[in-house]
Amino acid sequence: MRRTVPGRTRYLRRRRRRLLAQHAVPLTFGSAQELARNEEVDLVVVTVKVPHHLELIRPALEAGKTVFSEWPLGVDLAQAEELADLAHRRGC
Repeated sequence: MRRTVPGRTRYLRRRRRRLLAQHAVPLTFGSAQELARNEEVDLVVVTVKVPHHLELIRPALEAGKTVFSEWPLGVDLAQAEELADLAHRRGC
């Protein structure tokens, strides 16, 4: 069960807006799919823990984006081969 501390969500939204403005971040996305659909995005760099690679890399490759991912590509050989095959099929 996820609980929200009163006022915390509002604080985080304000802090997020302040940081985005401070660092001149032009685009933000709510999901990997949203990022992948954006025509302004040419390259997706994945630097999160390996268990999250598939959920971030697959939509980008399906959208024809170039992806740079830290090693290893997937949690196992089958996942890495799936992503590599998808990249080759999409010409990424």
